[in-house]
Amino acid sequence: MRIQNILFGMLSLVLITVMGCQHKQPAEQDLLRVKSEQGATHKKVIFLMIDSLMAQAIDKGISQKQLPTFQTLIEHGQYYKDLVSSFPTMSVTIDSTMLTGAYPNVHGVPGLLWYSTDDKKLINYGTGPMEILRQGINPVLTDALIHLNGKHLHADSRTIHEDLALRGLKSGSINGLVYRGTTEHTLTIPDWIQGPTSLQKNIKVKGPDFLTLGALSNPFDGNEKLPDDLTERMGMNNKFAIGAVNYLIQADKLPDFLYVYLPDLDQKLHKKGPSELEGVKKVDQQLQSLLAVVRIPGKSVRRGYICHRRG
Repeated sequence: MRIQNILFGMLSLVLITVMGCQHKQPAEQDLLRVKSEQGATHKKVIFLMIDSLMAQAIDKGISQKQLPTFQTLIEHGQYYKDLVSSFPTMSVTIDSTMLTGAYPNVHGVPGLLWYSTDDKKLINYGTGPMEILRQGINPVLTDALIHLNGKHLHADSRTIHEDLALRGLKSGSINGLVYRGTTEHTLTIPDWIQGPTSLQKNIKVKGPDFLTLGALSNPFDGNEKLPDDLTERMGMNNKFAIGAVNYLIQADKLPDFLYVYLPDLDQKLHKKGPSELEGVKKVDQQLQSLLAVVRIPGKSVRRGYICHRRG
């Protein structure tokens, strides 16, 4: 089970009868300061990270004419199938490498589960419900929500968000677990999670100019209602992420660089194998709405890249 599903998985371990979560928009999440200052003609970058997207499924779907969005991206961009992942091929490790440009021996996040010689303990960001029960809910949540970005990711391995801030550019992260930046944000822990833990309700973190992490950090209340209740994995889903991108585009508040994590395909692929097509078809349909919004006059997409990751 991926770390992105940890909070949803904990539902069965902590509390079942939950009606939903109330959100309060933190003052620092004012979207007015997120918008790029480079002007309307300045090109923006939207980086879509589709977990477990495999070339086998893309090629199969395109040959059957069932992936029109991916077909469009390939026709108007580049399609690379010979990339080799950093090792080990675990989400937080790969994401840390991708966002810092360094390998695990440098950035300091070697896996979902690893032993810290400094702290003399196992670090677990959420490998599965049974492991969480054995190790304890509190240490797992603390490592995943606080220490991953605030301590374990080495300070001298700057993220792309930190580099862009140094250059005076705006950046954002939607549902990315590795998001360290220079702007202070507040993660709000729902009462049903806070109860069985010693976590504070409000946790200060450093991220990019725009940061949303499902229900834990959702700045859209009162502007755009996105699916972030318990039945929707608290916003850790494709629908929430794509809805957030759509809102930023339509409101003309895109930062210069926006990282978007789309997790839904991962579970389907692990169950059905790398050539599983139904999940990819659903992602293709979801991306159609995004491309339709991106193609607003003056904001058209010039080039797209699809990269296949293999371990």
